[in-house]
Amino acid sequence: MDQGSKAPAFLVAALAVILVSIGAASIYADLTADVEAGGAGAAVREVVPGIGEDDLERILACDVCAAYGRVGEGQDLLAILRAAGPDLETYLYPDGPVYCYGITYPGCIQIFLDGEAPDNHSTTDAIYQVIDCHGRDLGVSGTPVIFARTPFPARPAVEETFSPPWMRGKGA
Repeated sequence: MDQGSKAPAFLVAALAVILVSIGAASIYADLTADVEAGGAGAAVREVVPGIGEDDLERILACDVCAAYGRVGEGQDLLAILRAAGPDLETYLYPDGPVYCYGITYPGCIQIFLDGEAPDNHSTTDAIYQVIDCHGRDLGVSGTPVIFARTPFPARPAVEETFSPPWMRGKGA
C-alpha cells in the first residue's frame, strides 16, 4: 500500500471523529444552554441542589414540565404521599391528568402527567398545593415535586380496576 492510498482513508477517519465530536458537543451544549437559560434543567437543580449530571440527564429525559420545592433532610415523602393520596384521586387517570407518581432516587416526588393534557401550570400548581399542604401538616416545608409528561399512549379505563383500593375510591 502506498502513501497516496492511505491519505483518503485517514481523511475519512479524521472527518468521522470530528463529526462525532461536534455531535456530542452540541448535545452537551443544548443541555447546558437549557440549564443556563432557566429551563427544565435549572428548575430541577433548584429542587435537587447538587444533583449529578447523570441523574439530571435521567430526570430531564422524562420531559420535565414543572418543578417545585426543595430536597432537604428528614423529609418523609412516603408519609406525605400516603396522606395526600385520597386528595389526589380527582387528578388520577382516567378522570385527571396524572398517570402515576412515586419517589425518585434524588429524594423527590415525581408525577407523570398525560402527554396529551393541556400544558399549563394551573394544573401542576393545584396538584402541588395538595401535596405541599400535606407536607406542611407533617412538618415539611417546600415538598420537592417534579412533574413530567408521559410518553404513554392512552390506556383504556378498564385498567383502573387493577389500581390499589385507595386509588379506586370509595367501597374498594
